Amino acid sequence: MPALAQGACTGICISYAVPSAVPLSPQLTALLALILGGTGYFFLRRKQHTCLAVTLASMLGIFSVAMNARDSIAIPTYEVVLTSGNYATLALPGGYSGPVAVRNTQNFTIVITNIVVGTGYTIQPASVLTVGTQIPPGGVISPALIIAPSDNTPPTITLNGVSPMDIEWGLIFTDPGATWTDNVDGTGNVTNITGAVGDNLGAYTLTYSKTDVAGNTGTATRTVNVVCRPGDTPDGLGGCI
Repeated sequence: MPALAQGACTGICISYAVPSAVPLSPQLTALLALILGGTGYFFLRRKQHTCLAVTLASMLGIFSVAMNARDSIAIPTYEVVLTSGNYATLALPGGYSGPVAVRNTQNFTIVITNIVVGTGYTIQPASVLTVGTQIPPGGVISPALIIAPSDNTPPTITLNGVSPMDIEWGLIFTDPGATWTDNVDGTGNVTNITGAVGDNLGAYTLTYSKTDVAGNTGTATRTVNVVCRPGDTPDGLGGCI
């Protein structure tokens, strides 16, 4: 802390450099940046001629705990159930979507060996807790899991252009492509396309597919017919004359 002037003081000038060990919530970090800006100092004023024995680190610690506690109020916390030794199963009921915190109430480290969610629900890939995760005595992981309703709906594939599509023999085929729409993953262009359009007269099939994060696959097909130009006839060799 900077040295204080002798005699009556009207305030304390405290550097707001934050020790790395002090945990800050994103909300508090944004608040400090708004208040302190680029001034480099933060002043505490009092009317009395006495000085405050306080450090910014302790103030931040108190505020950080309060902010983090407020942020975690809406996250339900579940305790793990020991199955044998220090191995534990986490069983979560259905009917809830969102983040979940997990607490170890034992006085020894436990290892998660099984995670069970309610019927009709699934664990999102962004979750931190997995089988094999170790939680120290009294430890809390928050959020540990992200729970969401099971996704059994495949993406919908929409073709650009028509099907069937005719192309004259001798011309280069340009695929108009397709788009996908998923009830969870959003939308995008289909990049997985199988099949090809050959050089000879005939019908060819292109298959467009998209697999969502939950593993559901949607497909659509397009038929492309290679035909002769008006007035031409097949030559019997795959082309036209």
